[in-house]
Amino acid sequence: MNLTNLTTNLQVEISNYLRKFQVRLKKPEFKFINNGLNGMLRSKSIFISNISLHLHEKIDKKKIEERLLYHLAKEEMFTKLTTSYLEGNSKDIRKQKYIVLDGSAIRKDYAKKMEGLCLVYDGASKKKNKIEIGYHWDNIVGVSRTADGEIHIFPIYSEIYSKDIDPFFNKSSENSKILSIHEKLQPYFALDSIFVMDRGYDRMRLIEPFIERNQNFIIRQTGRRYLIDIMNNENISVKELSRKTKLKYSYTVDQIKNGRKLKRIFRAGAVKVKFPNCKSDKCLWLVTAQEKGKGKTWFLSYLETDNVQEAIMTTMEGYKYRWKVEEFHRQVKQDYNLNKIKVMKYNTIKSVGALLLITMGFVAKLFNMVSKKTKMKILNLVNLIYKRCGNNLPVYIYYKATEAIRLLLNIFFKRRKHKKEVNFSYNNQPLLDL
Repeated sequence: MNLTNLTTNLQVEISNYLRKFQVRLKKPEFKFINNGLNGMLRSKSIFISNISLHLHEKIDKKKIEERLLYHLAKEEMFTKLTTSYLEGNSKDIRKQKYIVLDGSAIRKDYAKKMEGLCLVYDGASKKKNKIEIGYHWDNIVGVSRTADGEIHIFPIYSEIYSKDIDPFFNKSSENSKILSIHEKLQPYFALDSIFVMDRGYDRMRLIEPFIERNQNFIIRQTGRRYLIDIMNNENISVKELSRKTKLKYSYTVDQIKNGRKLKRIFRAGAVKVKFPNCKSDKCLWLVTAQEKGKGKTWFLSYLETDNVQEAIMTTMEGYKYRWKVEEFHRQVKQDYNLNKIKVMKYNTIKSVGALLLITMGFVAKLFNMVSKKTKMKILNLVNLIYKRCGNNLPVYIYYKATEAIRLLLNIFFKRRKHKKEVNFSYNNQPLLDL
């Protein structure tokens, strides 16, 4: 395995990726993105001190940190980074069939001086009400399947924000926030793209505007809604209508659990419905799915098809990918220690999130683009190193992808040593094993 060629090719891909930002930003801002991307990839960290340690510059580390923090703290930097990312990767975004919206939280249990801390809902909390202190973190990720069956994940949008300090929330709600983000992103989506959302977004204030904007969507249902069954022309609850729906079709989901491959088989059916008292008279699909021995799940889908089977298969496939995005977000949080973010200023926090989006966009684009042969070389490199060290990385490919990029970029790069550091190490993995 020729590591020199792999590293050289990787550096060329980083240069090609950054070239799209160069034409849209001023020279100092472009240098900042260049440093931020390379520093995050090499350090696998969002900490400014770690990023500066991994930048090969012959100036004092403190000066590098001050320069990075100066740009991150700019009020307009989040918008500039996000807009440049969207415009530079518009072709890749347009290829994504499913657009998955996922809301999460960044917990800061013991932080007191960070600007804009607010109450957030965290499903992983041990509290009964699941309310913690931190920041909201909204993500939009694209998912598509290639002709040879490979699944490509591409991050489209990411924003860390606080409802207590963000001026948007002075006059508007969370629904308005989601709709404003969608309005900004919709020109970059393909016309047949499908928005995928969990049951937390089963709200008429979102559904009606999506229909008006002709945005296809799949939303998991809470089961509390009433709909008009078009065939029988009656106003009926989702649960009651699902009991009358015949589950004629079968859908299989391949799942890996504890290292073992499992097949989950769902029976599914669908009926055409409309909303009572809705401005739009367009038809939607209510898809009902049930796994043997378990309860029913309902999805409301607005799709450009009159075929029952196609509506079911599209709905089931789209929601299946939503769970893959959950894994992607967990990997980002764990690999880059997002929950441990320490910068104090609100604008800086938002800009760090945007810089992380640019970084993960590169990782996703690289692994979507490279050939299977090259991808296997890179993954085998990581497997070999960790096998020798007696450690194991999680099976999910992006854990290995970020680690492989970190190792390759650091092969010929000696980072500056911290004053208090005794031994040179990268997460305790010696580079000599390469």
